[in-house]
Amino acid sequence: MEMHGIKPNSVTILSVLSACSHGGLINEGLSFFHKFIKSQDIKPSLEHYSCLVDLLSRGGKLDLAMQLIDQLEQNVGLSAWGALLSGCRTSHNGSESICEKVVKHVLEFEPNNSNGYMLASNMYAASGLWDAAARVRSMVKDKQVKVVAGYSMVHVNNTRCKFIAGDKNQFLVKEIQDTIEVLHRCMKTEKIQVTG
Repeated sequence: MEMHGIKPNSVTILSVLSACSHGGLINEGLSFFHKFIKSQDIKPSLEHYSCLVDLLSRGGKLDLAMQLIDQLEQNVGLSAWGALLSGCRTSHNGSESICEKVVKHVLEFEPNNSNGYMLASNMYAASGLWDAAARVRSMVKDKQVKVVAGYSMVHVNNTRCKFIAGDKNQFLVKEIQDTIEVLHRCMKTEKIQVTG
């Protein structure tokens, strides 16, 4: 875009930051963000900072992500705290104090949303903190938070089809299971060819 004289807009910048985050390109994402702040007319929004928190969290830089959130304390939203909580779950180099602070904020933002509780419970379980994981699960029951199962949705012939993991009562369940088995065999064959 720069070579063609096209200035990126705020959505373009979010897309690049997200791509860097998902691609594990921490240094490139940080460099791009700093360049964007210095050279662009667009003021970074909460979404940009949340994406930056996600970039740092996915890269295991929980301390830096926490510092960024602390600098933005009043304006930080659930998406930034959720990204940091997800980073705590996948990264095992975070301090317990950071993880506890993050869990507290996520659950305060949406006390009736099961996602934060499940992320927190999984984070504790991944760290071997079984008592803490059980405590969070107990909170879900005590507060009567409805746990919503994850699902996938596709459109077929102008009809929405919703698929919930483990649901055996779905339409075409046999055909779906057969297709999944074919795909698994294809992936195994491809893996053998690649490694062989």
